[in-house]
Amino acid sequence: MVKRFVSTAAFCLLASALVSCGKDSHESLAKEGFDLTDEMVKTLEGVTDRASAEAAKPKLEKLVAKHKDLQKRMEALPKADAAAQKALEEKYQARAEELTNKMESVGKSLMMNAEVREVLGDTMEDMNK
Repeated sequence: MVKRFVSTAAFCLLASALVSCGKDSHESLAKEGFDLTDEMVKTLEGVTDRASAEAAKPKLEKLVAKHKDLQKRMEALPKADAAAQKALEEKYQARAEELTNKMESVGKSLMMNAEVREVLGDTMEDMNK
């Protein structure tokens, strides 16, 4: 579930038509997406039990909402040309892989904890929508 979220985010940022309005660009949205995912990972890394999961839940819900907004902005941009898309992929591939691995690792360990899963399960699932 978590790996799918990060993989989907990376795919959207690097391989599909990135979107947005105003000052948004393919580059700025890619960076914003990775920064957002990094913040999610760091928040999840601080979760160890029910109490920390409950404390993290409001922040994670805000981050999920920001991610959904980012996806909408991505969809509003025209599709990147092949050269621009390739440049973004090359620039951010290592970061995408790093975040995917981190998110997968922390997500697996958290979902093995029944108390954490009870508190954050819906939020984690919402990340995939």
